[in-house]
Amino acid sequence: MPKKYFENREVSWLKFNYRVLEEARDNSVPLLERLTFASIFLTNLDEFYRVRVGALVRQALDDDSKRDARTGMRPSKQLVEVYKRTRTLFELFDRTFEDIEAGLAFKGIVRKQFSKLTDGEKTFCASFADHEIKRQVKVHENGKSFFAENGKVYYAFLCEGNIYILDYTGAHSRMVTINGSESSYILLDELIIKYASDIIKKKVTSSCTFRLTRSAALDLDTDYASDRGRREEMLKLVERRRKLPPVRVEIGGCKDKAFRDQLCRLLRVSDEITFERISPLCLDYTGGLRDSCKGREELFYAPQSPQQSRYIDRDSTMISQIEKRDILLFYPYEDIADFIRLLDEAGEDKDVKSISITLYRAAHESRIIESLCKAAQNGKQVLALVELRARFDEENNIIKADKLEAAGCQVIFGRPHVKVHSKLCLISYEKDGQTRYITQIGTGNYNEKTSRIYTDLSLMTADNTIAEDAEAVFEALKESRLVESSNELLISPLCIKSRLIDLMDAEITAAKAGGEGYIGAKVNSLTDKQMIKKLVECGRAGVKVELVIRGICCLIPGIEGKTDNIKVVSIVGRYLEHSRIYIFGSAARRKVYISSADFMTRNLSRRVEAAAPVRDEELRDRVVAYFEAQINDRVRGRVLCPDGIYRREQYDEAEKDSQQLSYEEAVKNVPLKPTPALQVQKAEQLTQTEIRQSYDEVQTVPLDIQPEKPHKRGFIAWLRGLFGK
Repeated sequence: MPKKYFENREVSWLKFNYRVLEEARDNSVPLLERLTFASIFLTNLDEFYRVRVGALVRQALDDDSKRDARTGMRPSKQLVEVYKRTRTLFELFDRTFEDIEAGLAFKGIVRKQFSKLTDGEKTFCASFADHEIKRQVKVHENGKSFFAENGKVYYAFLCEGNIYILDYTGAHSRMVTINGSESSYILLDELIIKYASDIIKKKVTSSCTFRLTRSAALDLDTDYASDRGRREEMLKLVERRRKLPPVRVEIGGCKDKAFRDQLCRLLRVSDEITFERISPLCLDYTGGLRDSCKGREELFYAPQSPQQSRYIDRDSTMISQIEKRDILLFYPYEDIADFIRLLDEAGEDKDVKSISITLYRAAHESRIIESLCKAAQNGKQVLALVELRARFDEENNIIKADKLEAAGCQVIFGRPHVKVHSKLCLISYEKDGQTRYITQIGTGNYNEKTSRIYTDLSLMTADNTIAEDAEAVFEALKESRLVESSNELLISPLCIKSRLIDLMDAEITAAKAGGEGYIGAKVNSLTDKQMIKKLVECGRAGVKVELVIRGICCLIPGIEGKTDNIKVVSIVGRYLEHSRIYIFGSAARRKVYISSADFMTRNLSRRVEAAAPVRDEELRDRVVAYFEAQINDRVRGRVLCPDGIYRREQYDEAEKDSQQLSYEEAVKNVPLKPTPALQVQKAEQLTQTEIRQSYDEVQTVPLDIQPEKPHKRGFIAWLRGLFGK
């Protein structure tokens, strides 16, 4: 059991992704949902290597003496630990994938090997290769004119001592259904390997697939001279990111070690970042497989559609209803269509003067963007803050910014060095000779598609004090400055952490006075050292601390005399837990906030975030009940134990997980005479990429393994050789 209560950030993230993999291993999860979780696991790991491992490599090269603030580990030490644990995870993944495929085969859905095809199936594959593959493959001998793109699967062959790399440039899915059958398929990879000798015109003696993961560790916080300069510079940085060095190489199906070593030399990669795989290197065909199996209900979760909120009457305008009382929407159990209706109505209402909104990630075909454009075309003053530095969405956000500008919206970008991550919308209108406001504050992005798979809260209020704070945020953003004070909203980076600490101190005071001190928080990650120390201080003072943390948690609870008054639960389930909730005190003293900010240093100190109080008693009770269901969820919840391992508690088969309970509550509370739902996005329209991007214990498999043997040559020396330093 650790003596210190700090956990390394990267190790904690890998434990989170292990919990995702556990969903793929869980026999209670339908088979194609298990396959989707397996795909999410791989996608998560890709982004982790690009962002976090890429950053660690840079740190190790720049100054390897700089240690992790929480655990004291040097960058190179963290890299060794990451590589070690990744190998263990890949071994478990390969076994998991094999088990899923065996289950699918039992259901008649078979991924076939070429050697087991019938003569008729081989004839079909030969024809497919002639018409689809052979014409759309580039051949590179000994790496000439070859550049491996990030995440793409390539095919390497040894012919007469030389390495040939094949690059498939066609658009066909990697899943090739055989003779139009929905129940049997073969992967494009296997067909390319099978017919490689025909393409290269030489005898193949060894073969494999491989895939590079390139670093994405670039500083996107350049101080640009103008908004136009920011846009153009961001495009240059995105292009530069595509060409950064590899931080990981996956090799599949290689039976010849000498050939593998020769390939690694050609790619200029080392054993340290090379991972051999048994299962397919990429599961991007999972979406096609799901589509081909529609109608097979036993392979999927039972359908769940967003419900109409009991607080909303679709026969009355949204503004008139929000004027009467605050409204809280709870995605994906309730429908984002009602928020979009608010925007649509505001764009048409002659009394509405302006709409201001912060946009971090929007759907590719966004109804919200369309609504803002129509409002501007109708003469409304529309201000859109578009954050260009939303990682991997930079190009999409530039396209959105151009579209908004073309429609007449005023578009501004985030302040240099401080990302705008808040979810704020402010609508101003005239009524009875006065200017009034509707403010919306959310925990998640303005994205119709992810609202179907992320759990988020969206508060809409006519409160003037909250509107004043929101207006101050937008004024500051227009002037490229920070909000220095606020009344009701907690705004980062200057006035959120101190306010949170004050609220924690109040609970310490209550506990020391003999009362009941309580802190509850639901966030995606907990990494900020100051917040961790404060939570520990609260626990040691007698404050009961309950935390629902889906992902990274750098605090280890349950350590005697230090964190034994703190409970941490992680929930990984059907939906991505994304809402952030802060609760301070109980009964009459209770204060509840919803927020866009995690307890991470970047969110509290380097971003513009917003937390809003939930003051309506009924809504506050609902948020607290939701939190309590999560902290007590024994079906999908894992409790973080003092040894750093997440474990499930024993539960009765009749128990339901917190997500199912939330959906059933939404169904139960639908108005007796519900009005027709607005059409925004159907759940089945979600692409497999969007499902995988939603993510980052069936049995407890500790990842603590004895260190590998020392590297043959110095680790930092190898890094410098790889990066040319």
